[in-house]
Amino acid sequence: METLHVGVDVSKEKFNYAILRNGNKLKEDQQKIDYTGMHWIRGDIEVLRRQGEIVNIYIEQTGIYAIPLIKFFLESGYRVFLVDGGRFNQWIKLKGGKKTDKKDAENLALYGIAGLPTREIELKDLVIFELKQLITHRERLLKEINGTMNYLRQLVETEYPSLRYQPKTKLWRIVKNRQEQEYSTMMGFKALKWIIKEQRDKLLYLEEMLKDVEEAIEEFLKKYFKEDAEVLRSFGFRKTAGYLIATYGDITRFKNVKKFKKYMGLANAPAQSGKSEKERRTYNNKHIRKILYMYVVQNLRHENEVKRYYEKLIERGVKKKKKAIMKTASKVLEWIYYALKNKTLYDLSWLECLEEANNETQQKDIG
Repeated sequence: METLHVGVDVSKEKFNYAILRNGNKLKEDQQKIDYTGMHWIRGDIEVLRRQGEIVNIYIEQTGIYAIPLIKFFLESGYRVFLVDGGRFNQWIKLKGGKKTDKKDAENLALYGIAGLPTREIELKDLVIFELKQLITHRERLLKEINGTMNYLRQLVETEYPSLRYQPKTKLWRIVKNRQEQEYSTMMGFKALKWIIKEQRDKLLYLEEMLKDVEEAIEEFLKKYFKEDAEVLRSFGFRKTAGYLIATYGDITRFKNVKKFKKYMGLANAPAQSGKSEKERRTYNNKHIRKILYMYVVQNLRHENEVKRYYEKLIERGVKKKKKAIMKTASKVLEWIYYALKNKTLYDLSWLECLEEANNETQQKDIG
């Protein structure tokens, strides 16, 4: 079956495209990213498309600007493939070419025709993208809230020195509730009082926004990832469940636990130099590592399987506390993988049985 290959190079407000068949360019153009532009490219594709011909769209990874186009192409029934920017640039250099908007569109189509590595996008990938946007917005709000609180505390302690020795919880209760009688009776500067009020109102507004976005994330998880969210919460992940889901997306695309751990940033590979041999990380996802690190630290305060596994590592001779914590986090990630794969809630005895069965299957495959 013949295929029509379309390379699309996306910028902030416009996109260039080139339509090829069997390596021959049939059409190229530039349009704005709007209703007219998107329907224009679909019109060109349909005019050139033969009966029963498949349409493959190749787009370089460019962040959020390409999302409206990707959604439009998928809804039009076309197959959409993402091209890794680094690999694409290397391929261009090997060809001895240069990157330009017009030429990139044609080269993207040629890259696809050559059968080089791409990742096919489906509508569910756009759902993951929306979840990531909500997660990113929550992170920005938390950062802004933290900055506002630090600034507000400095102002309050400057204007009302007696509050400097108050516990944080009482200080914020006083500030947020405007309990003026709790303030120092000393005369203060009106300008500072006005700024304190303005920053206090800003803080309350940001906290309300944070509450709204957390409710939106919760509703989003219930609608699209209910089973995964329930599994992760059975482990004790509450607000961080969305972060984990937004990272791995679809658990079924990981053939084994090693690939899952590698994708999540907790897989180690041996690094040998002369006589010394160490472990190095193949990929580092700082945010996920931090979530799992804190998860283990919090669980060490209680008697549970996480703490028991950590203590076993210490008994086996793992001296560095941080290393033991990260090895425990890696084991927790394995448990999460088997639980998600089998859609079962956290039960260590059951998960260990699944792990043993999986190892036996892998050994048979190797044999």
